Amino acid sequence: MNDGLKERLLKMVEEDERVRVELAATGELFQGYAPRMAEVQSHNAQELESIISSYGWPGRSLVGGEGAHAAWLILQHVIGNPDPQRRSLPLI
Repeated sequence: MNDGLKERLLKMVEEDERVRVELAATGELFQGYAPRMAEVQSHNAQELESIISSYGWPGRSLVGGEGAHAAWLILQHVIGNPDPQRRSLPLI
């Protein structure tokens, strides 16, 4: 298992959740696709695509259950650009 890669994925999800909580508290999250949320999710998508290019889909055998779930969550949240979702679906 690649612990460094797992931690990288978990940190991306942490940032997504942190920004989501902040935006929910101010109400921005419920007023369309908040620019800060879009920025975080776009960055995470780019990072995930880089990981996929280097390692393939980060599944359980590569990053454990937690890491695989994090990768799936990151991919799920790429709502502003569905291309990474389309490209990753066959890999999952």
